[in-house]
Amino acid sequence: MNVSVVSDASMASAIDFQKFKVLLLDLDMPAVSGLDIVKSLPEGARPLVVMVSGHNDFETRMQLLDQGADFFVAKPVELKELFLISKRALGRTTLTSGEPANWVLHRLRHYLTTPSGETFGLSASEFRVMEQLILSAPHPTAKDDLVEATKGKKGPIGPHQIRSLEVLISQMRTRFGPASPLPVKSLRNVGYIFHGTGHIVE
Repeated sequence: MNVSVVSDASMASAIDFQKFKVLLLDLDMPAVSGLDIVKSLPEGARPLVVMVSGHNDFETRMQLLDQGADFFVAKPVELKELFLISKRALGRTTLTSGEPANWVLHRLRHYLTTPSGETFGLSASEFRVMEQLILSAPHPTAKDDLVEATKGKKGPIGPHQIRSLEVLISQMRTRFGPASPLPVKSLRNVGYIFHGTGHIVE
């Protein structure tokens, strides 16, 4: 892997992050927060963001993932885990041959097959969220629409239901893990987007 290291976080505003495929970023740095850098990244062509922090509480992880980070690694860092995440992230951003691999959502059995062939069973709510995201891709889906998908009907939507959606997606990311990272990304003030290649079968 070709790696560039920036030791002065205040230089972040001068870096063209679109030239990189993966960004490994600490949360607590002098002069600037890693979260501020994530918020400043362009929504389009941008590297996959791996956040590293000693703050491993649920609220911090949720905030980072909701503000645009793709992965979270807790300190002290296990180098093998970090290498695997980086390797998988590079594989997702570089097409090595032919068509990109597909994620396949199976309607009848409610499971999702990863590009590597692994199969994960989904709850009814998880299935409806993934169905909505894949059908909407490459466009984002508003959180309100995803909440309605989890409920299976329209109705009033409050902060508690939005929070439940965020927890559901966070738990799915954790369950799939670094070996098969779920290509669902939070877009600040917009919703979520499925940024993989997927299709739905019966």
